[in-house]
Amino acid sequence: MINMSKKDIQAFFNAQAQQRPKRFRQNDIYHSQVIDTCRKLIDDDSRVLELGCSTGDLFEMLQPKHGVGVDISPKSIAIAKQNHPQYKWIQADIEALPDDPALSEPFDLIILSDVLGYVDDVQQLLQHIRHLITSKTFILVSTWNWLWQPVLQVAERLDLKVPDIYTKQNWLSATALRDFLELEDYKVIAESSHLFLPLHIPVVSPLMNSVAQLPILKRLPLLQILVARPAPIAKQEHLSVTVVIPTRNEAGNIKALIERTPEMGSHTELLFIDGNSTDGTVEEIHHQIELHPERDIKFMPQVPPQSPDVDTPANLMLKLGKGDAVRKAFDAASCDVLMILDSDVSVLPEDLEKFYDAIATRKGQFINGTRFIYPQQQGAMKFLNKLGNVFFSLAFSWLLNRKITDTLCGTKVLYKQDYEKIKANRDYFGDFDPFGDFDLLFGAAWLGLDIVEVPVHYQARTYGESKVRVNLHGPLLGRMSLIALQKFKIEPLINNTNRQADPTASTQTKHQGNRGLWIGLAIITLILFLFRKKK
Repeated sequence: MINMSKKDIQAFFNAQAQQRPKRFRQNDIYHSQVIDTCRKLIDDDSRVLELGCSTGDLFEMLQPKHGVGVDISPKSIAIAKQNHPQYKWIQADIEALPDDPALSEPFDLIILSDVLGYVDDVQQLLQHIRHLITSKTFILVSTWNWLWQPVLQVAERLDLKVPDIYTKQNWLSATALRDFLELEDYKVIAESSHLFLPLHIPVVSPLMNSVAQLPILKRLPLLQILVARPAPIAKQEHLSVTVVIPTRNEAGNIKALIERTPEMGSHTELLFIDGNSTDGTVEEIHHQIELHPERDIKFMPQVPPQSPDVDTPANLMLKLGKGDAVRKAFDAASCDVLMILDSDVSVLPEDLEKFYDAIATRKGQFINGTRFIYPQQQGAMKFLNKLGNVFFSLAFSWLLNRKITDTLCGTKVLYKQDYEKIKANRDYFGDFDPFGDFDLLFGAAWLGLDIVEVPVHYQARTYGESKVRVNLHGPLLGRMSLIALQKFKIEPLINNTNRQADPTASTQTKHQGNRGLWIGLAIITLILFLFRKKK
């Protein structure tokens, strides 16, 4: 996925505006699911707002007494005004709502149907509409299932569906939508899946679509709908923050890191730890410290200059790794909350405020960044790196019994007191993770910390080069996976099997333990094969 500008989005929907009403009627079996859900949420006098209203055809079916629609496309809004003059239509970016009298009062229902895929910052949008919401307001969010993308593209070629922009949207599953809502203090009160067959075929369509909400099949249908209500906004603790920034030959990024990292909580400390840079990084850090006396900026070396690790080539991490730098900086940090910010500025420093909000309002105890929700900037991640990230994310979600979509995102946030507990238990897993990501995730999962993910906007670096090498670091990460498998799955299964190896244990229980053991051994074999060292 790649980023798409607002101008591009506006031009695309302007081009499609004329045929939208016709297509809406043709695909009424799809839209009627949203309409039916909306009708359960409103009464005869309800005020309804649709963000991303296109040509206003949903209101034609819903028939609210008071309706306001907002869309980025001028041509779509012009058609909506012509076809449905009884409602108020506003041409605007839904992420920057104008100061309009029609938007001065709260609504009973706000509809976000198939629109969040085009939004730059979903969390920010959910924040900005709070002034339009009361404790009784419903938020309806719908999205189509990305598993259906190939089918929908075929439907476009057969002229059965209006064209869409698939490769430039956010990939928002129902799970991701729920996470966004919960991060911004909305409670999901209903979730449903619809449509195995989005066509009108007598007998066949009703039969197939009737099973769409069975628990075992709920992730497969085309349409997913969530209904939420505002929850009480969690009280934010006033915490101090240490932002740890490991550097190695990142001189061109230091200025931006300091100027763009926000002040958070009661105090923000920026702690640079450098791995023997040779491009002037250290000098630039000290220069910026002089230029910004108003900020608490500290510097520390990762290793002394006489260390043999200095001989590591400049385009690689030191032999001790980034993980070593993070651990040393965490030990030196003086604040309540510890954050990691990579010095390549691939994660926006401004996004750290979202991490602070999540931990300061107790949304979670360990906040992990994920780069796989929003579109990545072109060139930000190589294909092999992306493939490895997906593999490790799937593996660790199973190994740790936690949903983790991005194990290797460098942005991680936790309380210092929890880090001290992770540190105390580090010997149980070993101390050889070159990046520090697995070390922290293992420790957090082992302590039972509540792990929450915050989506970040992942950018291509503009200075320097990545120190990650698949051929060097892949085997090490594979070894970390084996340790997680042993500690989180194999040993508990063996211990459980041993405890149950008595005459009173049921045959079924014994078989379940043995089956889990064989599954674990099979995964060990797969990981060893994938990450075997090349001769």
